[in-house]
Amino acid sequence: MNAANADLTFQAGGIRFQKFEIGKSSVRVQLTDGQLNVELAEMALYDGNAKGKVELNARGEVPTLAMNFDLSGVQAEPLLVAAADSDTLSGTANGSFAVTSKGASQRQIVENLNGNGDMAFLDGAIKGINLGAMLRNVGSAFLDSSAKETQKTDFAELSGTFTIVNGILQNDDLAMKAPLFRIAGSGTVDMPARTVDYRVEPKVAETGTGQGGSDDATGIMVPIVVSGPWHDLSYEPDLAGILGDALKDPSKFSIRSRSWARASPSMARRKTSPRARKACSRA
Repeated sequence: MNAANADLTFQAGGIRFQKFEIGKSSVRVQLTDGQLNVELAEMALYDGNAKGKVELNARGEVPTLAMNFDLSGVQAEPLLVAAADSDTLSGTANGSFAVTSKGASQRQIVENLNGNGDMAFLDGAIKGINLGAMLRNVGSAFLDSSAKETQKTDFAELSGTFTIVNGILQNDDLAMKAPLFRIAGSGTVDMPARTVDYRVEPKVAETGTGQGGSDDATGIMVPIVVSGPWHDLSYEPDLAGILGDALKDPSKFSIRSRSWARASPSMARRKTSPRARKACSRA
């Protein structure tokens, strides 16, 4: 790359890159003394649009990478299947991110990834759990582990901001709105290990409006720990977290939480996740 210089602008009707299917695109490529700059002024991507810049510098001993992108109206499910082999999340994605990294291999680049961004998904679903059914029947919501293959939670809005440090994505303001409930959550995504560790708190909504509705909601139901590899996430009640919340603020130990605990005493003997154990120790 250091031996060539170029400055090209071209239009493409379609581009296939690894697993990504990209539509009509306008691309400018500049290569100068080992530095490659790619500007995507227009890029049709899964029923939406994207634009961004990629800078790859190979002048030093270890190549460096910088990227920033804006997404608008992109279908999340095919994008995530292409990027992470995961079909857990669907919806219309809007957002932006800026990241930097360095490394001589794809794994090194992921391990050295740093940056930040924000994302919002509209009118989508999360596969693997049905929070609406949990509202109706808390006692049996987690008992049938095989049911997650067909369960899903529809939502009107799902949003949050994130930072990335050495390949670990941290999100502290996850927010979901659906007509019957609201969810607040936080957690991490370990990109090198391709695992998730989240704790979310569903609450009954005081309004029947989803997208654009109020954030007001009544007491916490059963906190849920979402963990495991991207392709096989598990959803478990955070029993240690319920106890910790009750000790800190008894008013948070809602009627639904108590009825769930009475209906499923055997669940208390299940092995808790690291996040649940941390919650218990903090109590």
